Amino acid sequence: MVRKYVSNDCAEHHRTGCNGFILTECLVAISIMLILLYSVIPVATSSIRLYNQAREKEELLVQGMDMEEIIFQDLRYARQITVESESYIRFTTASGLSSGYRLQDGTLWRILANGSRQPLTGNDGTAPWMNLKVSSDGSRPCFSKTGQAIHICLILCHRTSERSWPCRFTVIPFADTWEVRES
Repeated sequence: MVRKYVSNDCAEHHRTGCNGFILTECLVAISIMLILLYSVIPVATSSIRLYNQAREKEELLVQGMDMEEIIFQDLRYARQITVESESYIRFTTASGLSSGYRLQDGTLWRILANGSRQPLTGNDGTAPWMNLKVSSDGSRPCFSKTGQAIHICLILCHRTSERSWPCRFTVIPFADTWEVRES
């Protein structure tokens, strides 16, 4: 006679089919994981969306402030300012060099003394990471002059989201102010 070394409890479970407890635990665990997963996915996607929006706003803010500061400083100390067209302004710098700004194809170009140009903002094709373009306001010219005041009216736009940063300010050059006082 062969003896079985199986306890009566195990034999009872095999005979009656009461071993489904583990399957029920697995189903509950999978259900809980799916519920957690479906609650985490919307939070993760909205976090990514908010991060991208903040990055676009920051890019616009930094570029817009830099653009305003550079143009303002150049025109504040400039002499012989001439608005050639609504998208082109020419002047002589404080050091006596010829310079200017031209808006062309979504890029604001700084015209250097040697006649070459340098992108101030916007994408000139050499920087694929730059998602910004500069355009006119539409209702006003980019560059205009009223008496001594130079008016700048540009819009800095993000290419993918179409968010924008308005760049509107007026500069009265020191040279014009000093000349009026000397007269």
